[in-house]
Amino acid sequence: MALSRPLLLALLGLALLGATVFAVQNARNKGADDPAPVAQKAADPASAPAQAPAPAPSASKAGKLSAEQAVASILTPGTPVESGRFSLAFDTKELGGGREHDHGRVAGSFTMGDKGDLPNFDLRVKSHSEDAAGKGVSNQDVRMLIAAGDGFIGTAEDMYRVPSATMANVGKVRNAMASGPVAQLPEFQLARWLDDVKVKGVEKMDGVDATHVSGKIVAAAAAADVVRVVRAEAEASASEPALSKGVPGTAKRAVKNAQLDAWVGSDRVVRRLSVSVLFDAPKALREPGDSERWTAGFDFRLSGLNKSQGIKAPANVAPGAAAKGMGKKSAGTAQNLLAVSALAVGAPGGAVGTTWSFLGLNRVGDSAAVSRKVLRALERRQEVAVFFNNPQGLDDQATAASVRYLKGHSKKTAVFTDDVKNVRRYGRLVEHLGVSQAPAIVFINRRGTASLVEGYIDGPSLVQVVADSR
Repeated sequence: MALSRPLLLALLGLALLGATVFAVQNARNKGADDPAPVAQKAADPASAPAQAPAPAPSASKAGKLSAEQAVASILTPGTPVESGRFSLAFDTKELGGGREHDHGRVAGSFTMGDKGDLPNFDLRVKSHSEDAAGKGVSNQDVRMLIAAGDGFIGTAEDMYRVPSATMANVGKVRNAMASGPVAQLPEFQLARWLDDVKVKGVEKMDGVDATHVSGKIVAAAAAADVVRVVRAEAEASASEPALSKGVPGTAKRAVKNAQLDAWVGSDRVVRRLSVSVLFDAPKALREPGDSERWTAGFDFRLSGLNKSQGIKAPANVAPGAAAKGMGKKSAGTAQNLLAVSALAVGAPGGAVGTTWSFLGLNRVGDSAAVSRKVLRALERRQEVAVFFNNPQGLDDQATAASVRYLKGHSKKTAVFTDDVKNVRRYGRLVEHLGVSQAPAIVFINRRGTASLVEGYIDGPSLVQVVADSR
């Protein structure tokens, strides 16, 4: 089934709710200070105030939690998660037609980093995906490891070192997340997403009493919260939202049944979480021959909580570049997976921050679509302004506010945002301007004449520059 990339990322953000190791907000990342005004502005659309940790149960009932306590602990653990082992399995099936079947598993060990520092982890990713049932099959089996800031990718037999510049860039992004508005975003309120929540009993898991709680997922409420984060992220980057306001309604119609089961330890940490969904895929997302009805399932498990994992650099590091040893495509995919995992494990901002980060990363993948939209606007003889930015730059974040001001005060101008790394996609439109660094704003009038503004510029001045260039 062909799902759009923005929807897949939104669904992935939701799936990561099940992976507490990915979603947990480490106690060292939580600050008691009030958020700065810019952080408050970015956080307002995301959700209501974050839910507070549930009060501790009395000593006589320490082994069993109430339904409310168990649900609250899923995204706000009572015990800081520093290390452990986990697995996250997913499975999607077509119930009619060709019976397409996609599945995979991510498993391994991890140790959290401090603040924006890179985590240590040793992960194995195995997946099977199909363009149609039994056709266009793609299988993947890759190992990813980070130890003391060094990254490695490869297979169970051979590992290759990731360039230090790549690891340094991932570290910079994490630091920017930890000190920026993302870390101040209020967490999703998972209780809003569930209905008819009940305690099923208490079972032993990972050596502790785990309360089994079950409830129905309210798809529209979950989708609405994700859309709020999508719109907040788009506003912060002066871009168009990747999902429309109509997504909650679509989710309500499409999802026929969705169930969440969680096993939460007496230490207020999830040991297992499973989600099962029965849904009708909208026609626009189905490929020719696909049937309407599908199932999807996620199963997350955590063990060895806060025990030493002994993660260290591999002994079998192969010489040369990964692209030559693994193949260029496989190496590129593995390196991207490592970078994404390094941002997700212990992400500042918890599940909301993780979803925000995936949306931001997706903008690089969508750059070709942005350039095509620019060309179509010019073909219609519209005025166009393209904001080339570096999403992590301070000047770029300030300039993004000026670009939003331009959108609100220059109705004739079609405004777009793209990463400065993608400037070559625009070819002759901008090549004579010499755009090489961010922030930079290119304005192209209805006659096709282009002009350039480099560096920070305030909103009113930008409006005036555009007016003078017409």
